[in-house]
Amino acid sequence: MIWMTLLVVFALAALAYIALPLTRGGETWETPNADTELDRLLAEKQRVLRTLKDVESEHVAGLMNQKDYDEARAEYMERAVDLNRDLAHLTGVDPTRLHAEAES
Repeated sequence: MIWMTLLVVFALAALAYIALPLTRGGETWETPNADTELDRLLAEKQRVLRTLKDVESEHVAGLMNQKDYDEARAEYMERAVDLNRDLAHLTGVDPTRLHAEAES
Protein backbone atom coordinates (compact mmCIF):
# COMPACT_ATOMS: atom_id res chain seq x y z
CA MET A 1 0.00 0.00 0.00
CA ILE A 2 2.82 2.42 0.84
CA TRP A 3 4.51 1.66 -2.48
CA MET A 4 1.31 2.40 -4.35
CA THR A 5 0.95 5.73 -2.54
CA LEU A 6 4.55 6.65 -3.30
CA LEU A 7 4.06 5.69 -6.94
CA VAL A 8 0.96 7.90 -7.21
CA VAL A 9 2.74 10.83 -5.52
CA PHE A 10 5.73 10.43 -7.83
CA ALA A 11 3.49 10.22 -10.91
CA LEU A 12 1.60 13.36 -9.89
CA ALA A 13 4.86 15.22 -9.25
CA ALA A 14 6.21 14.18 -12.65
CA LEU A 15 2.98 15.23 -14.35
CA ALA A 16 3.08 18.63 -12.62
CA TYR A 17 6.74 19.09 -13.63
CA ILE A 18 5.90 18.38 -17.27
CA ALA A 19 2.68 20.41 -17.35
CA LEU A 20 3.98 23.53 -15.57
CA PRO A 21 5.79 25.05 -18.60
CA LEU A 22 2.64 24.55 -20.69
CA THR A 23 0.59 26.68 -18.32
CA ARG A 24 2.87 29.71 -18.57
CA GLY A 25 1.79 32.54 -20.82
CA GLY A 26 4.00 33.72 -23.64
CA GLU A 27 6.60 36.27 -22.66
CA THR A 28 6.37 39.67 -24.23
CA TRP A 29 9.29 41.80 -25.29
CA GLU A 30 8.20 44.60 -22.98
CA THR A 31 8.79 44.63 -19.22
CA PRO A 32 5.86 46.50 -17.63
CA ASN A 33 7.29 46.65 -14.08
CA ALA A 34 10.62 48.22 -15.01
CA ASP A 35 11.24 51.49 -13.19
CA THR A 36 13.53 53.01 -15.79
CA GLU A 37 14.36 52.54 -19.44
CA LEU A 38 17.69 51.02 -18.41
CA ASP A 39 15.92 48.49 -16.16
CA ARG A 40 13.55 47.58 -18.98
CA LEU A 41 16.36 47.11 -21.49
CA LEU A 42 18.46 45.04 -19.09
CA ALA A 43 15.53 42.80 -18.19
CA GLU A 44 14.67 42.30 -21.84
CA LYS A 45 18.29 41.53 -22.66
CA GLN A 46 18.41 38.89 -19.92
CA ARG A 47 15.25 37.32 -21.30
CA VAL A 48 16.61 37.28 -24.87
CA LEU A 49 19.95 35.79 -23.81
CA ARG A 50 18.16 33.13 -21.73
CA THR A 51 15.99 32.30 -24.75
CA LEU A 52 19.08 31.99 -26.95
CA LYS A 53 20.51 29.47 -24.49
CA ASP A 54 17.22 27.57 -24.45
CA VAL A 55 17.14 27.45 -28.26
CA GLU A 56 20.70 26.14 -28.30
CA SER A 57 19.88 23.48 -25.70
CA GLU A 58 16.81 22.33 -27.61
CA HIS A 59 18.83 22.09 -30.82
CA VAL A 60 21.62 20.10 -29.15
CA ALA A 61 19.04 17.78 -27.58
CA GLY A 62 17.55 17.11 -31.01
CA LEU A 63 14.24 18.79 -30.21
CA MET A 64 14.65 21.42 -32.94
CA ASN A 65 15.63 20.90 -36.55
CA GLN A 66 18.43 22.90 -38.16
CA LYS A 67 16.14 25.24 -40.14
CA ASP A 68 14.03 26.19 -37.11
CA TYR A 69 17.17 26.59 -35.01
CA ASP A 70 18.80 28.88 -37.58
CA GLU A 71 15.66 31.03 -37.84
CA ALA A 72 15.13 31.28 -34.07
CA ARG A 73 18.80 31.99 -33.40
CA ALA A 74 18.91 34.69 -36.08
CA GLU A 75 15.76 36.35 -34.67
CA TYR A 76 17.01 36.40 -31.08
CA MET A 77 20.54 37.42 -32.06
CA GLU A 78 19.11 40.34 -34.04
CA ARG A 79 17.03 41.35 -31.02
CA ALA A 80 20.09 41.05 -28.73
CA VAL A 81 22.14 43.26 -31.06
CA ASP A 82 19.31 45.85 -31.13
CA LEU A 83 19.15 45.80 -27.33
CA ASN A 84 22.92 46.19 -27.09
CA ARG A 85 22.74 49.16 -29.42
CA ASP A 86 19.96 50.72 -27.31
CA LEU A 87 21.92 50.06 -24.10
CA ALA A 88 25.08 51.53 -25.60
CA HIS A 89 23.18 54.64 -26.66
CA LEU A 90 21.59 55.00 -23.23
CA THR A 91 24.72 54.33 -21.15
CA GLY A 92 27.55 55.42 -23.44
CA VAL A 93 29.21 52.00 -23.19
CA ASP A 94 31.15 50.73 -26.23
CA PRO A 95 28.65 48.67 -28.31
CA THR A 96 31.37 46.24 -29.50
CA ARG A 97 31.84 45.14 -25.90
CA LEU A 98 28.11 44.55 -25.57
CA HIS A 99 27.98 42.66 -28.89
CA ALA A 100 30.69 40.26 -27.71
CA GLU A 101 28.66 39.57 -24.56
CA ALA A 102 25.54 38.73 -26.61
CA GLU A 103 27.45 36.16 -28.67
CA SER A 104 28.86 34.29 -25.68
